[in-house]
Amino acid sequence: MSRKARRSGVKVRASQELQDLHVFYEMHCHVRKSRYRLLPQPFAFFENLHASFAGNDQLTILLAEVDGSPVAASVFLECRGTLYYKFNASLERSLCPNDLLIWEGIRIGQRRGLKLLDFGASDLDQPGLLRFKRKFATVERRIFRLQFEPEGYLDRRASAVNKTLSSLTYWLTDPSVPDPITQAVGAELYGVFC
Repeated sequence: MSRKARRSGVKVRASQELQDLHVFYEMHCHVRKSRYRLLPQPFAFFENLHASFAGNDQLTILLAEVDGSPVAASVFLECRGTLYYKFNASLERSLCPNDLLIWEGIRIGQRRGLKLLDFGASDLDQPGLLRFKRKFATVERRIFRLQFEPEGYLDRRASAVNKTLSSLTYWLTDPSVPDPITQAVGAELYGVFC
């Protein structure tokens, strides 16, 4: 799976440096905005992950580069004998850099004596992501999310806020909006809605 990436000159570099987390973050913001029309989390969210995990050697950023330029990156977290594939962003998918990133993540887990690689949850409406994860001999389990909604109950304010947030997200992820504006608004709204 990773042979095509290697033949195409993709090299993977492991890091725990905050500056490389920022490289990942720029790609992450671009992908969320251009591919999914979603606002990004604030960089402070990733800084907090870095502060919590990097000092204990439990955060690894893998950067896939071609001629020294990043084309994809993944963030892995380690906890209780498991390596978690938490975040990924790729600007160039035709070279299969994500396959090589996963392979290198597996090798890191093996060197550390970890027992599992956890790909995390995936929504059923993301068939491409599901197909990608299934390539790696995964064991799938259904995750159930329960929500209580009394019959006949309608929170008009919550409905209005959701509608407004959807509209704001749509307009602020338009390609004509500069990325720094999208990132700033995402940071402001993240603290209110998450």
